[in-house]
Amino acid sequence: MIRIAEPADLEAVAASLESIVSAMRATGNDQWGPAYPTPEHFNQDLAEGWLFVDDEGGRVRGFAALNFDEPEQYSPLPWTVGRPSLVVHRLAVVPEFRRKGAGE
Repeated sequence: MIRIAEPADLEAVAASLESIVSAMRATGNDQWGPAYPTPEHFNQDLAEGWLFVDDEGGRVRGFAALNFDEPEQYSPLPWTVGRPSLVVHRLAVVPEFRRKGAGE
């Protein structure tokens, strides 16, 4: 079930980062690492009400931050939707839950 994150979820999100980054690296994706995302990103996401988790039986299977903050680099892209638009940030599925419906 996808729901707005609660403070207790931050521990599970932080604990999953190492396995998520390892899985990303294994496929050649170096987008995440020690500098991004950090616990501070998730703390801010939680404080702003932007952090959502996929919780299955009390286990966080994945998470994402959803807001209207569009990075400047997106500006020149030829979007076909109007603004403001919801933007997905820091989306990840914990590796042990991949290909099991958590990202749907």
